[in-house]
Amino acid sequence: SSMTMSSRLRIEVIEVPAYMLPDEGAKAIDLAADTNMAVLGLNHIALDVSAAASRLGGLPGYLRELNRESEVVFQKSVRLVRSPYQQLIGPEVWEVCFIADPDGASIELLAHNGTLTSPVADDW
Repeated sequence: SSMTMSSRLRIEVIEVPAYMLPDEGAKAIDLAADTNMAVLGLNHIALDVSAAASRLGGLPGYLRELNRESEVVFQKSVRLVRSPYQQLIGPEVWEVCFIADPDGASIELLAHNGTLTSPVADDW
């Protein structure tokens, strides 16, 4: 395989308070629905693919290579749930996208794009 794992790993753990769930015992919100992208409690795992993405021209290049390898190894294309977009996490600029595994579980892929040198206003 031409892609290698980064020595950095980022895992996000989010606890959703019971009062935020629609029904008692309900699961986290379906990430595949566009209307739910900005809602707390999306059920997913996040992987930092910065090292590999930087060698492949960013997250779009990483996705092309991931899809190519998936088609060769599994004869299946990667299911893209949300195309790459930029997101600020504190002063850090990330490229973010979501894919789904064969069972439909959401996987967030993150690639670090840089760090802001000027502070960002809280209400930005």
